[in-house]
Amino acid sequence: MTPELKSFIYRSCVFFGSLTLLIILIVKIWPDAELALFAEDGLIESGTAIVDSIAAMLGFYAVYLGSCRGRMMLDRLAMWSIPILSAICALDEISWGARLFDLEMPEMQGGGEFDGLHDVFVILQRMASSAEPLALIATTILIMAILGGLAYRQRDFIAACIHYSVSTTLGRPFASAITLLAFATFLDFGHGRILSSLEEYAELSAGLFLLLAACYSLKMANTNQKTTCLNRAGAQNRACTAQRYTPADLSLPCAPAAVLDRSAKSATAESEASLTSNRT
Repeated sequence: MTPELKSFIYRSCVFFGSLTLLIILIVKIWPDAELALFAEDGLIESGTAIVDSIAAMLGFYAVYLGSCRGRMMLDRLAMWSIPILSAICALDEISWGARLFDLEMPEMQGGGEFDGLHDVFVILQRMASSAEPLALIATTILIMAILGGLAYRQRDFIAACIHYSVSTTLGRPFASAITLLAFATFLDFGHGRILSSLEEYAELSAGLFLLLAACYSLKMANTNQKTTCLNRAGAQNRACTAQRYTPADLSLPCAPAAVLDRSAKSATAESEASLTSNRT
């Protein structure tokens, strides 16, 4: 484990541990605060929507500034995925505007409204629970075989993504956000106050990781801009240096060489003349 990964894990544990203790203390001191925190459209859900929205705006702004310019493929993939995923999460938290604008969303079979992408997994879970056992087993085996084949075919890319998510500054918070979102989706299948509270907290934590990743992306965009400015300044300095020497100036160093050549010939002629006079 690299020192950077250890530092990331340590800081994340300290931050989210402190946040968890703060929420527990608030609920213990003010029991009525639990409903305000974890209820539908409560403080945590609204805060998650705000955090995801900020992460989406920062991520798109970083891409606009050119954060992807000159980066490797996984960097570009992460920099585009961060704002897109943040925007989807923000829209999911507000039910794609249904609660804000009093919109009617499509009804789902079995109850509830289709007001978020996470409801796709709810629909699949309901279809699986109502399917015949043999059909469910056959479908599961087929899906697992297809996914296994794709994973084997793209094993090098998957290994590169895992290495990127562990070893890079941008990959660590982005991978953490994806893991927490997957955990929150899994909790969505359950029922109960504790599972619902854990789901909301996992989504908030994922939003904070996305915000951190968006900040790193913006920092990389600023670094790209500084590098571009320095390269332009260097090119301008080289151009100015080249313009100081015109073609006439470039021919000047040849003049002293010609003078030296004539002086050498004159000195040789004089020495020969002196030798001749001495012989006579």
